Amino acid sequence: MKKFMFIIVAMGIGLSAMSRQLSRGYRGFTDLSWSRYSWDVDGLDWDENHYGVSTVHGYQFIPQFYLGAGLEVAKNSFADSWYIPVFADFRTDWKFGRFTPFADVRVGYTLSDDGGFRFQPMVGHRFNWGRKVGVNLGIGLTLQNYKYYDGTTDVDPDGGYIVYSRTSRKNIVGFSLRLGIDF
Repeated sequence: MKKFMFIIVAMGIGLSAMSRQLSRGYRGFTDLSWSRYSWDVDGLDWDENHYGVSTVHGYQFIPQFYLGAGLEVAKNSFADSWYIPVFADFRTDWKFGRFTPFADVRVGYTLSDDGGFRFQPMVGHRFNWGRKVGVNLGIGLTLQNYKYYDGTTDVDPDGGYIVYSRTSRKNIVGFSLRLGIDF
């Protein structure tokens, strides 16, 4: 029991340790993400969970400004489909004693048959974890534009069926969580 308590106290001290100010140079991220989309299409309610793994690499210009580029491999659990968003990442990190908040915005495009513009703002906290590694926990939104196929079926006077289809663009907004490390 004493060992267990020691481990819990050591982890608490490690996670609440003073965060170092970020230095200029290369910086990379690896993240796990989850997004929940709920919307109404033609009177039907849709709920989807999206899971993803992303990597971002870029440059820390000053302690408060980072610019990078990355990609994510994500899965839509409802449609059982995979897609790949590519994006630019703009991030700012701040330090207020032990409190080290961050805000970042990922802007890009989703590569898939029905892909489109993607915008993902997020705020969170960076926990110092060693000399050059940090753990990041964020919460935000994901705005995804996608191609929507609307198909209607009609009966031809000769007895056959005619399918009228059209495509339009739709926007969906989802609640998002992200957990990752920076190095």
